[in-house]
Amino acid sequence: MGEGPMGSFRIGLEETRSDRILIQEAVSKAEESDLVLVLTATGPEWETEGMDRKDLKLPRQQESLLERLSRAHQEKVVVFNLTGAPVEMDWALDRRLQAELLGKEEEDCFTIPTVVQMWFPGQEGGRAMADVLLGLGQAPASGRMSSTWPLRIQDHASYSEDSSSFPGTILRSTSSGGSGTSPTSVRVDYKEGKYTGYNHYLSSRSERRPLFWFGQGLGGYTRFQQRLVGTSGELTPSPGSQVVVEVEVENLGERGGKEVIQIYSILPCSAKDRGYTKLAAFETVRLQAKERKVVRLKLEQESFSSWQEQAKPDGWKVDKGKYTFSLSRSSDPDSEIERFTVEVGQSWRWGGLGHLE
Repeated sequence: MGEGPMGSFRIGLEETRSDRILIQEAVSKAEESDLVLVLTATGPEWETEGMDRKDLKLPRQQESLLERLSRAHQEKVVVFNLTGAPVEMDWALDRRLQAELLGKEEEDCFTIPTVVQMWFPGQEGGRAMADVLLGLGQAPASGRMSSTWPLRIQDHASYSEDSSSFPGTILRSTSSGGSGTSPTSVRVDYKEGKYTGYNHYLSSRSERRPLFWFGQGLGGYTRFQQRLVGTSGELTPSPGSQVVVEVEVENLGERGGKEVIQIYSILPCSAKDRGYTKLAAFETVRLQAKERKVVRLKLEQESFSSWQEQAKPDGWKVDKGKYTFSLSRSSDPDSEIERFTVEVGQSWRWGGLGHLE
């Protein structure tokens, strides 16, 4: 045979099945199971750097799958959600509350009471899921929310009805004299200021509660009790000065677990500013069943400081007076355990890197 160009080709087949059939198969499999584990997710097509999502919904037909499973087998469905950011989960609330908050009929709502937020767990995610589910490992079902999740996108601090702050206003391009637009021709107004996250819901900006509060979570498969023991120390401009807060934590349950002690500072309202809450200190403690321990938390000048824009570069200021702190299970004001005050005897400014005379 003579020499000639070489080439190759491959023939393959891909089975295409409708979402309706796949969902029905999942419901049928659930009937044969004692426990139904459902993994929901987003992925790089929806969550990536350099672009905004258009909404906070789970993509594709995942909510349809959850609704079918919930209506047929609600008592044995557990959802592991693998996302790197908030998604809408009104179905994590009971049906009555959903109807009240969203203006829906109760029969149109479905609920899944057991949800585990896994974030993007990586290659060891399977082991972590097993530990959480079975109460094993170093932190069995004891994580805390690292951000505040809105019930729906309209409740988020950055959302605006006129789209000026989210998703932004597309501007006309003038570089070529035409009416075309480019990815750089979007104007986004930053309107929420420092009232982001849980402070958006604590302020007068929002009449709603979030779906999940920052700091919210379980302490494992047990129950904890916290009690403020007292405070000691004095805050001054001197390096290393601090106020120590002692909190007694007791595991009331029959299994070991991990509790997170959280203290929030509640900065007072002024003529120009609404009150503002921030996490001042936190500490974790692992306790066996019926064990009790006193945990010490430190409050340093960062916990008492407010930013004074006109005073840059030494814009952080500690004012003389009484400061209110809250021992709480999360940023949710309904989870507050006890309040206490600390008095600072003098005022000073500092630049954020250490004490300034």
